Amino acid sequence: MVLESELKNRLVHRKETLYFVLTLLVSIFTYLILVISVVGIMIILGLILVSYFFHALSGPCHIYY
Repeated sequence: MVLESELKNRLVHRKETLYFVLTLLVSIFTYLILVISVVGIMIILGLILVSYFFHALSGPCHIYY
């Protein structure tokens, strides 16, 4: 089949779109539940701070001479 050989060449799973949508829905649902709870707000703030910290460690993106 042409379709299967094309998918093998692109290294894409047939159900990749379905898996992406399911993952997106679970993530959105999880964030909505976490936002409602006090503990969830602390977890989200912690994730934001960790992300900000590692972004700061990465330094400037462009070096100017």
